[in-house]
Amino acid sequence: MKIPEMNKVYVLNPHYHLRHDIHRVALFSSTGTDTDCSRNWHTFIHPLQAVMLSFFTYDRPLQTTLPLLCDFFCRSKEEMIKWVSDFIDNPTPIYTSSQQGEIYFPKRILIEAEKAGKALRFDRLQANSFVWKKLDLTTKRLYSGPLLLTFMLTNQCVTHCKYCYADTSTQIKSPLTTQRMMELIKEASDLQVQQVNLIGGEIFLHKDWKIILKHILPNIASPIIILATLEFGSAILAAAALSFLGLGAQPPSPDWGAMLSKGKEVLELAPHVTIFPGLAIFITVLAFNFFGDSLRDVLDPKINE
Repeated sequence: MKIPEMNKVYVLNPHYHLRHDIHRVALFSSTGTDTDCSRNWHTFIHPLQAVMLSFFTYDRPLQTTLPLLCDFFCRSKEEMIKWVSDFIDNPTPIYTSSQQGEIYFPKRILIEAEKAGKALRFDRLQANSFVWKKLDLTTKRLYSGPLLLTFMLTNQCVTHCKYCYADTSTQIKSPLTTQRMMELIKEASDLQVQQVNLIGGEIFLHKDWKIILKHILPNIASPIIILATLEFGSAILAAAALSFLGLGAQPPSPDWGAMLSKGKEVLELAPHVTIFPGLAIFITVLAFNFFGDSLRDVLDPKINE
């Protein structure tokens, strides 16, 4: 067990969120999280575990937080350090056992405040906000509302693709008004809905599509940018791997993966033939990751607040 430093400020990873779900607490990640976090995470945890995590939503060092935890849980300092240490900078997901099964936590659930960067926030969650009467960690459906919300703006279509299976013939008699959509999006934000999707045959045929997108875009721009940049890096790695195996671009087309494959034949005589393409792949993928993080810092409204 690694003993945490008492003078440091540890916080709930800003990419994770706690949502009281009446009989348990939902722990989920933001869309487009960093690669150092568990992406697309959603589990239910015991309310007492959420209470423990809530103590790390304040700007205070561990030496101040620890006595508060000891008083609340009526446990010794040694017991609390042993419990909390497992959640600090855990490199892989972890789990605890309960009478209703195993409870899973994502990696890096608690981190040093200085490592959170511009995403750092102090939500100042109250311990009494996770009160429950009957524990339920097994029911899959949420009690407090959905984590995913989907709006079908219209089922109209102008392309009529032959392979499309969507129902474009049914006439919608009572569509949602634009005002009601705005209200639902606001409610979704208040409920900490993890993701809002816009779908439809041709969403741009909706008369108020500009208003709807303008209302929702500030909250989805950052995840889209981060996911796009991460996927671009993954695409570069996939293309290089295929070329390395001889399944990608063929000579004389220049390709880093093909250069690596050819370079291994002369690795001892001319190692630079392999080193430089490898470095090019590494630097490019790393650059896209940093680029996505930088854009998120600029565009994410929650960070700018």
